[in-house]
Amino acid sequence: MIKVVFFDLDDTLYDHAGIVETTLHKLRERLPQIAQHSDAEVLELYHRLLEQYHKHYIDGTWPFEEAHRRRWQAMLDHWAIADVDPEEMRLYWREQYFANQKLVTGARELLEALRSRGLAIGIVTNNSVSDQVAKLRDCKIDHLIDHLVISEEAGYGKPDERIYAIALERACVNPAEAMMIGDHWENDVLAPSKLGIKAVWFNRRSASQPDPSILTITSLEPVSEAIAAIFREGLR
Repeated sequence: MIKVVFFDLDDTLYDHAGIVETTLHKLRERLPQIAQHSDAEVLELYHRLLEQYHKHYIDGTWPFEEAHRRRWQAMLDHWAIADVDPEEMRLYWREQYFANQKLVTGARELLEALRSRGLAIGIVTNNSVSDQVAKLRDCKIDHLIDHLVISEEAGYGKPDERIYAIALERACVNPAEAMMIGDHWENDVLAPSKLGIKAVWFNRRSASQPDPSILTITSLEPVSEAIAAIFREGLR
């Protein structure tokens, strides 16, 4: 019987992708030099460099601010923009990003529904403690979280299985009593599955399914349907 449901944060509960798209419009105001590039081109570069540079923060190569600054330097270099300070852009982006925070539709209602059924809620996430705690607080769901495991303080980042071992220890459960729900196939499905944690893939972008045996949900609403799928999979 499942006792705790762990969630990824970014792009599972917290609408990182939606916030980035909103912030992109502010970026165009700040950098008219990118006017010739489509939104799709800019977003592809942003997400590609995020994946590339954020790994260096997760593995401890660079502090968060340095990884973020280097990512912005790479973006400016890509666009051949030499007269803009990457640190200035880093701070501008963060200001605009955090001014447009929002949850994935249905996230709060799903957490409330699970808690009403007596389940504990945990979050296993990669990033800095300050950013992730602020997201939960600003979106007013911090009171719904029983266990919070963040890569910066845990000392390990997903897909390292050790961060999930820490989450299990803090929740005082064994793998068979836990479920993980997240949008990243390697981080949120493969990694916890190796420990015996039941995984649910949140495929909100309708990507191809690598393994049909893994329960997949494409939306957190209607909440009743998401709950029904979760119960069928592991809360019997």
